[in-house]
Amino acid sequence: MSGSAKMAFPFVYMPAFFDSHAHGQSGNCAPLTIMWCKVPGLSQLKPDREKTNAFADIALGKGGRVQESSTIEIMGYLIKSMDEFIGQRYKLEIIGSYVPPPTADTSIPPVSISFPMTMDMEYAWLEGYEGRQVYVYDNENQECTVILHDYDENKILKETKYTLERKEFFLFEKWNKQLSDTKKAALLYPWRLLPCYHYDPRRHNYANRKDIISGIRMLGSDQKKSGIQPSFDQDASPDLSYCTWDYFLAHVAGRKRGNQPGLFPAIKMYTMHGYRPLDPLCGCLWPFYKKCAEDGIPIINHTSPGGNTIPDMPYFREYIRSNASTEPEGNLQFVGQSGLQPDRSKDDDPVVYFKENFVHPRNWRPVLAKYPILKINLAHFGGDEWGKGPEKSDWISEIISLMQQYKNVYTDISCFDLKTNSNHFIAFLKTETGRGLSDRILFGSDWYMILLVLTKWDPLIVASVAAGATTPLAPLEIALSVVTAELMGHGLREGKELAAFCLEMKKMLDTIDWRLWYKFTIVNPFRFYGLDNPILLDNIEAGLQAELQKDKVLKDCEKKKMQDQIADGRVRLNNLCNQIKSLEKQIQ
Repeated sequence: MSGSAKMAFPFVYMPAFFDSHAHGQSGNCAPLTIMWCKVPGLSQLKPDREKTNAFADIALGKGGRVQESSTIEIMGYLIKSMDEFIGQRYKLEIIGSYVPPPTADTSIPPVSISFPMTMDMEYAWLEGYEGRQVYVYDNENQECTVILHDYDENKILKETKYTLERKEFFLFEKWNKQLSDTKKAALLYPWRLLPCYHYDPRRHNYANRKDIISGIRMLGSDQKKSGIQPSFDQDASPDLSYCTWDYFLAHVAGRKRGNQPGLFPAIKMYTMHGYRPLDPLCGCLWPFYKKCAEDGIPIINHTSPGGNTIPDMPYFREYIRSNASTEPEGNLQFVGQSGLQPDRSKDDDPVVYFKENFVHPRNWRPVLAKYPILKINLAHFGGDEWGKGPEKSDWISEIISLMQQYKNVYTDISCFDLKTNSNHFIAFLKTETGRGLSDRILFGSDWYMILLVLTKWDPLIVASVAAGATTPLAPLEIALSVVTAELMGHGLREGKELAAFCLEMKKMLDTIDWRLWYKFTIVNPFRFYGLDNPILLDNIEAGLQAELQKDKVLKDCEKKKMQDQIADGRVRLNNLCNQIKSLEKQIQ
């Protein structure tokens, strides 16, 4: 790639816009334990979901209101936000290189697709390793409890059982509900939403259905009694709480002749929730990666020190060390000299230990050593580590190294804080290394997370939350009112809208080279997700049609209209292949 940002923008038509990394799941899919630990002080207050959501509404404005909506509603907001940005594409004064040539049919909007990430958070805690969910349900009394960890005065890990209010039994949206609603949303907006299926190996921990029923977890080549006794008999359908390692194949669209239909073109993983990329304490990871590599199924994994944290981070180090001698060899048997190395901590901080051993990009080396053709997006490109620069961050330098070594390793710049990161990132993209890797960098908004986290946290706010939480005589309502007053007084309502985020990102990239935007938002994601594969498109279309036939509510005339929308969308994607080939020639 060559060229100068000072050159006049040519008349390049925008045939598509892909947001490679977004979110559409309801905030009610997150256990309260995760929501509490995201805001200073709430872990002490422990408000119920309604109070937590009310707090978020006041503190985060639109972002707070969005996150408490249903999954289907949030997906609709995502589409509306994309359309808002697309509607601005021809305004020369805002975004010059979107001006079409005189012969372009501007009445036809570009193909705009978002890839929202689903989030399975029911095992996101320490005991997830043991097949236990965060919430323990009492179906008879319609109550749920959580176990909270802490150290006693002798620094011994202790457990405290905490009973949530009865309404949490109904308000919390389980994974099967999120999965069902995501499918419905994908059908409501065919070819506009191509969601990614969340794969948590602690749920997909069995070799086959027989093992699920008998409660045997498959840990690599070994079998181990887990103490889990699923509550269904031999003839019952498996509960979604317990899945075989290949259950995802029932949902992810295949890419080879004879593969299965599905609505999901890729896999989402989130090791920040408490497992390692190739974890000896999780069963059947090696055949999962093998299948993804052989079938060309992309994986997206969060790879930055920040993100959706869990309250049990400080306790994993002790758990891993106490189980190290009994870890089976199953998942590591093929790794050889590039095997996992325990305890990579730079110091004795247990949170640093967790991030170094669970989230750091170097933990993917054993996987890629065995399956070098695996297609993976190490998302966020290190995140706010760019404030230091690649020379001072081993997160960024490791991602760069992996991209240089493996041709199918990508990264994205989702939820990128330009105020913090742009200087070093711009300098990197101007280097020979940056230019060489620009074909594997993806644009992603991480919407609606940008409404929540690209926000100004004033130190006074944190102090106020802590004060309200630690005042022993203050009722919960008083403590929250103190926090709320401080939040409103300090303007904590500055999250980024999708259109604003896109425009800011494009302006930044245009200071380097106008072609980068086209690469990051069109060409690179098109290749990463494999939308140039007609078999994949066939299987997604078949998945949409199959989901439509399952619908018992729509009238026949409505189904016919949706069938036509699905068919028309497929035609546009077929045509897009040739348009992108033409675009690639223009931006060389």
